[in-house]
Amino acid sequence: KMHIAATMAGLGFGNSQVGLAHSLGHTFGAIFKVHHGVSVGIFLPYVMQFYLKSDARERMDSLARKLGLESAEMLIDRIFDLMRRVELPTRLSELISREDFEKNLESLVMNTLNDSSLGMSPRIPDYDQTRMIYEYAFEGKRIDF
Repeated sequence: KMHIAATMAGLGFGNSQVGLAHSLGHTFGAIFKVHHGVSVGIFLPYVMQFYLKSDARERMDSLARKLGLESAEMLIDRIFDLMRRVELPTRLSELISREDFEKNLESLVMNTLNDSSLGMSPRIPDYDQTRMIYEYAFEGKRIDF
């Protein structure tokens, strides 16, 4: 079943490419030795929140409606709920200490901004926004910028 799921995921991003969640997760996973699926997955709802202020919002709202939800915000909440139900972390502080986070934050930000996947994102963060995404994901705060 895992092989089938991985193939389905590959077909999806093979047609659309990966973006910011992958850039953040790839960088985080490499520095902290976190499994790739977990490290990318933990960033997905935060990146979706960041994308709410982009042209991706309309597509996320459409996806939400197809799933019987009223809005992209509700879809994001459902993703957080699913993560909790399958016992995946929903914030970085569940995986690393504040000390390790702060010690590596500059490397996280710079490596993310230099990741080739970033260019496919509908909204590309600048240095300060990338830093804030990491900080919000560490705390489990809703992205509001």
